[in-house]
Amino acid sequence: MNVKVADEVWIATALLHRRRPDRDDFTVREIVRQAETEKIADGPLRPGVQVHAYLHCVANKAPNPGRHRMLFETSKGRRRLFRPGDPCHPRRSAGKDLPRDDEIPPAYRGLIEWYRNEYAAGSGGREADPILSLRGLGKALWADEDADAYVERLREGWGKDRGPSPLRRADGDVRHFGVALDGDADSRLFLVSCVKTKRSKPAPARDLYTSDWFRKARACVEGKGCPWRILSAKYGLVDPETIIRPYERTLKTMPVAERREWAKGVLAGIGPSLIGIDTVIFLAGRYYREFLEPELRDRGLTVIVPMAGLSQGKQLSWLGRCLHD
Repeated sequence: MNVKVADEVWIATALLHRRRPDRDDFTVREIVRQAETEKIADGPLRPGVQVHAYLHCVANKAPNPGRHRMLFETSKGRRRLFRPGDPCHPRRSAGKDLPRDDEIPPAYRGLIEWYRNEYAAGSGGREADPILSLRGLGKALWADEDADAYVERLREGWGKDRGPSPLRRADGDVRHFGVALDGDADSRLFLVSCVKTKRSKPAPARDLYTSDWFRKARACVEGKGCPWRILSAKYGLVDPETIIRPYERTLKTMPVAERREWAKGVLAGIGPSLIGIDTVIFLAGRYYREFLEPELRDRGLTVIVPMAGLSQGKQLSWLGRCLHD
């Protein structure tokens, strides 16, 4: 049976609710893993499951373009099944909230009856929480503010006479970031920015960039055995083995609107790379991260920027220590 991706996400979430009645909600990652484990569509996990759980099925998110209202966002990165009476985006008011019996495998059709008779029973008519409705207000005020730089400015001078501030990376000590680099390699994705210095002819992306910084970053990531992708100012998200042509483009000189569009392109194609991933680690500057970080966190992922605030020289030192850690 050809199960729709939205229905697969609803079934996976319903199964979590049935099996964990002590839980009110679940992370996007838990829903995706449930779908992957259950094999609802009789095959490997489809890339669309992640984005449907994150956005397309979520009643209280603006549609882009999906208008389903099968899930409800309880907080950043967390979801539960939508109930009648839950607040939803106006353009989703007529959206699909349940699978059709004849469009899902027979083994899961009992979930629809459970939903109607137990989960959604007595839920109608609830009004939106006035406090929760303020979520996200003023977000645009901080769109161009780098979080790490802001904290660094707030704490400027705090370390005097007290030793180094715990938020500073002044010595580039790899030990401060062991949590980012150790552990299950397959669950961590590194995103490494491109650099100006390149070969003059087309080459696999991992070999095209020739600066000392990039070579050390590549060696550090590959030495850890983690999956990684390159953030290219021209090509967006690039697999290290993809052959690309050299170019002259950088995000540093792009207007904010162009950087935002660049980030949208990266996010649109990153879904398959996030399957099985719970942590994203940036080896990239602020212009490459500014619009990616908040979106990845909203998807329930842990985001780490181990070299934020370090000068170029200290980044090289940090990467050198990483290689020998």
